Formats: sequence, C-alpha cells, structure tokens
Amino acid sequence: MKSGKLRHPAKVVREITEASSSGSQEVTHEDILTTRVGITTVSGREYIEGGAETMETTVKIVMRNPSTKRILMGDEIRAMDRVYKVMGVLEFDNRRSLQLMCKELV
Repeated sequence: MKSGKLRHPAKVVREITEASSSGSQEVTHEDILTTRVGITTVSGREYIEGGAETMETTVKIVMRNPSTKRILMGDEIRAMDRVYKVMGVLEFDNRRSLQLMCKELV
C-alpha cells in the first residue's frame, strides 16, 4: 500500500447505548481508533452494480488494518469535517489493509 494515498487524518467512533441510573437509554460515542485514511468516491459501475440508493453519497475509505482494534459495520469515520457510516468492511493485501464501504451522513 502506498502511504501517500493515506493523507487524511481520521477518527473511528463507535456509538454505545447504556442504561442510566433512572433506567433511560443514554447514547455515548467512544473513540476506537485515530489513523490516516484515503477517501475516494465509488465509480459509476460500482455504484450501479451495488444497488446504491440515489440520494446518498457512497465512498470507499482505505486504511491500514489495525491489529489491536476491530472496525465494525455501523461505526462512524470522522474525516475532513464529514461523518461517514461504515456499511461494509473488506480486507485486502493479506489482511494488511481494509477497504470500508461507507455512506456520508448529512
């Protein structure tokens, strides 16, 4: 993997729901990982074949595979003042890198 493509600093955040002392649900966000990522939009062919919805922006985020932390579907990636929700996780290069299929949250 070429390191120059990983030029955007990003933070991986996971939403955690906990019960408070009064019994209500409290939603908090936990920082999972801070890393550098590469962000590209999905090509037209991938967009059509994947059956993506027309009103959302679908992007691919490439990052090195963190050996200590696991990225899950539903996690959020915060990079370049935008928030992306992870819809799928693919491993490449003998598990050295990850490709995350994400949609941009508005």
